[in-house]
Amino acid sequence: MNSIQRPRGKVSLDRDVLATILSWCKLMLQHDGAQATSLLNHSGFDEAALCDVVAYHKLSQLTLLAEDFSFAAAGYPSLDDDVREYLESCHLIAQRLIAAERELSDVFAAAGVNWIALKGLSYGRRYWGGIRYRHMADLDILLQPEDLEHGIRCLENTGFQRPANQTAVPSARTMRQIHATEVRRDGVTIDIHWRLRSNPQCKLDHQLPWLNCQELDLQSHSVKVLSVEDDLLFLLLSIVLDVERGAVRVKHLLDAYVMLLTAGDCIDWDALHERSVQQSALPALINGLALVLQLLATDDPLPQARRLIEHHPSTVLTANPTEAFALLAGVRGNPHNQRWFKRMYPKWTARTVLYGLDRNVRKPGRIPWIVIKRIRQLAS
Repeated sequence: MNSIQRPRGKVSLDRDVLATILSWCKLMLQHDGAQATSLLNHSGFDEAALCDVVAYHKLSQLTLLAEDFSFAAAGYPSLDDDVREYLESCHLIAQRLIAAERELSDVFAAAGVNWIALKGLSYGRRYWGGIRYRHMADLDILLQPEDLEHGIRCLENTGFQRPANQTAVPSARTMRQIHATEVRRDGVTIDIHWRLRSNPQCKLDHQLPWLNCQELDLQSHSVKVLSVEDDLLFLLLSIVLDVERGAVRVKHLLDAYVMLLTAGDCIDWDALHERSVQQSALPALINGLALVLQLLATDDPLPQARRLIEHHPSTVLTANPTEAFALLAGVRGNPHNQRWFKRMYPKWTARTVLYGLDRNVRKPGRIPWIVIKRIRQLAS
């Protein structure tokens, strides 16, 4: 199997290695292939270890941003061959996803189902300058909860199938525990979201994205996408939650960084701040922004983002890049990352208790129903 495609867990890296990888990412984003090649050439990385990093953090597409870069010229010929082969397969996957999106758009239009395009295709088109520059493995969409069953049936009528362990449309209980399900057909996976995140610490208003969404014209058709403010808010919330789990990928940090570079001047920062306060997501917004700036944007002005952080100095939990790198290096179950998140959301609220019961209690009757009912009343 191609070394880039081989399944692997998170690679534990020290600060110097992480700093070099992030510097290489920034050089690629600046289309400076010569400097990126020189940086890796003098890094002394083991080729297998570098391959693990590129694979886990989904960085292969960055090599397309600079024509004068190659891993072979940097001293990693095997990795260069594997990346080229992998990118060819990614191109085929992207074409299938685009075709599936067009088909989905027609099917949902005929059925009267509203939907919003999320993540990969949307990020690639709006922020990265093209879908070929951003790793994608599936098609992410958002449906209204009341349209979920109808939408899944429509996709099933075109040949998509749910995984074997999902025999029915998610129940109301399941929809409280998680925020997405999936259907598959011929190597194409569609992740169907009915809300953008499942998070007991935040009081997310799942109607706001629908009220603020925008139309993106693709010439052959148009699709709804999240507003830039919602894109950034939910991406940073996702990053913060991944850091807590020790599962963050550099790819997602780059998404946020590129979003700030390309759309920062278009963001209504006052509206973003207001939405985050309303939804108890301000700590995640501020600390997610701080991580991105400390890890990637030390030399970039980004005045609006920095001003927002400066207005909430007591909320920021990482004082410098060294502390940010320590969080990025954390693996699953790392107590340091978990303590960082608990400092961000210290209150163990009734909503958190309810979420834990719904998510972890699998056998009916293990906890008396009257207890769960009372907690629901407290959490409402």
